[in-house]
Amino acid sequence: MYVEPLTTKRLLLIPMSHEQVRSVIIGEEIPHLGTSIEKDPHWPRKDTLDILPVADQILESQEHPSGFEIWMIVKRDTQTVIGDIGFQGPPDSSGTVEIGYGLVESKQSQGFGSEALQALIQWALQQPEVKSIRATCLLVNQPSRKILEKNQMKEIKRNDKTISYERKKK
Repeated sequence: MYVEPLTTKRLLLIPMSHEQVRSVIIGEEIPHLGTSIEKDPHWPRKDTLDILPVADQILESQEHPSGFEIWMIVKRDTQTVIGDIGFQGPPDSSGTVEIGYGLVESKQSQGFGSEALQALIQWALQQPEVKSIRATCLLVNQPSRKILEKNQMKEIKRNDKTISYERKKK
């Protein structure tokens, strides 16, 4: 199944292919993006580089991304990759997926994270196998908590360091 990019008011979310993930890992230009899309100089972030090997392994056995991997967040007016968002893999046996996201620092606190999260949550909830979406963030990460809560994610668990949220399919 081929997954189409998602378009929002200000963003384009592009599911990354195996070839694109591999290129980012080794520091090469990202293939098949078109000549007009560029990377922000601060992307990929360290968090992204930490998860790319997992995405690489998952995508290696797939002809196309399923949508349950990593997506690039592209700012439409500048055609610049400013972050990424995605899932830790396909839904588990209960139909749950775990979502995560990150933006380059210069694009934080401008609504881009919430806009990207809203689009990918809507996409996920349209997938028949998805029953719920979860996210975990640091307890001290107030901006991320605000984004999750704005997107109808409800707190389900917390400890002294992290807080977990969930949104169930209606």
